[in-house]
Amino acid sequence: MDIIQEGLFGELDINGKFNNGWSGKIVFKKRISDDLIKNEKLDYAIGLANIRFNNKRNPFRWELHSKLEETYTESRAVVYDSIGVGFGSYRYDEEFNEYISDPNGAYISHTILTGERELVTNFSTSQRLFIDFSKMHIALLKNIDVRLDLRTEFKGKTFSINKITEPDLQDNEIARSKVNLRNEIDYNPQGTTRRIRNWAIYSQDLLGADPRGNDLRIQKEYGVEWREPIKKNFHSVLKLKSHKIDNSSGFSNLRNRKIDGWWTEEEIKWNLERKWQFSVSALGGKDSGTHNQELFSAYAYGVKIESQRFISSTSRIKVRAELFNSIETSDNSVIPPEALNGLPIGQSITVNIQGQVLLGKNLSLNVNANYIDNLRYNNFITLSGELRAYF
Repeated sequence: MDIIQEGLFGELDINGKFNNGWSGKIVFKKRISDDLIKNEKLDYAIGLANIRFNNKRNPFRWELHSKLEETYTESRAVVYDSIGVGFGSYRYDEEFNEYISDPNGAYISHTILTGERELVTNFSTSQRLFIDFSKMHIALLKNIDVRLDLRTEFKGKTFSINKITEPDLQDNEIARSKVNLRNEIDYNPQGTTRRIRNWAIYSQDLLGADPRGNDLRIQKEYGVEWREPIKKNFHSVLKLKSHKIDNSSGFSNLRNRKIDGWWTEEEIKWNLERKWQFSVSALGGKDSGTHNQELFSAYAYGVKIESQRFISSTSRIKVRAELFNSIETSDNSVIPPEALNGLPIGQSITVNIQGQVLLGKNLSLNVNANYIDNLRYNNFITLSGELRAYF
């Protein structure tokens, strides 16, 4: 008898739940096999960890979900294909030699296999921490909640913590290294609709799917949102945030840019007889920084008006209109795509109309119309419709 394949398989499985609120599950599997006919070797490992602390009498609640996998897989590359303006989800920016996310763009992205099989490590983890101060019996803090969310993702040939926390832009063994940290503090007093929310975000993302080289984006954001009731059917929402963005490219200086600025919105909302909803917003912001080794500075201001009409319990129509004016103050006709919330230089007009009708119990009709007039899209109109069936 000839042996055509031989291998080794092992598994470790640990489960536990305790009265003090701790619970968890840890799983590790390892498989090694040799195909003697095809002369191929399989080396596969996977580890899972789900740990939780949740005690009803304790103000702290914590969750951890983690996965580590090692397997042979084909390397991938991202390519972009033009399908027509308004039908894609990316646009090509010649100034920065980059495809920018845009719902009215002409390009879509595809992930293709390059045919090369290699041992790759996939690692992902998420942690959530909740603090409910109402359980601490401290009167000053009883209306405050704190949430902390940490998510990491890694995909590459060799794994180490440093490749997640401090990835090297020139490391060609990394396909993806991402860290996202978000911290929120909510103040929501009982018996009122007042709410004050403060957040801080740190995001770091290295992309290695481009065959030409890596891109590294680091973003920091701090913001506050204050929702204040004025009357029974009126309330105000004030948003203010500051941001810093640093984009670095491993193969093209055109893609290098830094943005530092702020953005603010003041919105007034009101309802009429539960059938009409209105809102009027004043918006504005300023950004400055560098791109392609040149300085830039720009600011923008505008208004946004929204109205929603509930025709019946089964249909509604929503209209949104925006008017912005963006001005570059450093005699530079180009600003980074992240600046001024993505607005182009000059005047921008956007109108959106959405309609939804339920046709019986199993069908719904959605209609959407858009009008855009700015430096990128000249009197651009899109119409779309969707008929959905529910079973």
